[in-house]
Amino acid sequence: MILHYLKVAIRSLMKFKMQNIIAIFGLAMSLFCFSVCLYFSRYIFSTDDCFRNRDRIVELYLERSDNNFSSITSGSLPSFLRNQGLNAKAFCGVARTDERSYNIEVYEGKLLPYNLRFMETDSCFNEVFTPEILHGSWKNAIQNPNSVILFESTAKRIFGSAEKSIGKRMVLNRRLSSPNSTPREGGV
Repeated sequence: MILHYLKVAIRSLMKFKMQNIIAIFGLAMSLFCFSVCLYFSRYIFSTDDCFRNRDRIVELYLERSDNNFSSITSGSLPSFLRNQGLNAKAFCGVARTDERSYNIEVYEGKLLPYNLRFMETDSCFNEVFTPEILHGSWKNAIQNPNSVILFESTAKRIFGSAEKSIGKRMVLNRRLSSPNSTPREGGV
């Protein structure tokens, strides 16, 4: 009986070759598209899995008058929200990422130019996003003005190891937009 069904199926496949090729190709393409969409959706929905407080983190954007959203918010917004008595553990301000040019003291007295992507934040970043500090301390970084925290991969690329990056000097090559933050030629 099964042999009969196989003969009928093979004859049907041979009789309608082009229709079957199109159907198989369509099925293969749909499975491929489904797999790609599933991969990207899993990636997008798992991007915040690295944060311990992910279920309590809220991203806030301000709406401009022309009904567009702006990723640039005022630096005073987190402190304003802290003073409102809202039921929240911490408010953290994070500026959008950009690239700056630095001269970095790689060895004693030797400065080399590097272009690094940076993100400015306030002292509550550690409470909200809970990054793992491998070398140095968060407390020391927030108490010293103009402190920089590097990713381990960046520290290894520039200094050879993450431990050697602590206490090194980074000099901005150009002045920042706020007039009192850096001298005209740049700043440490």
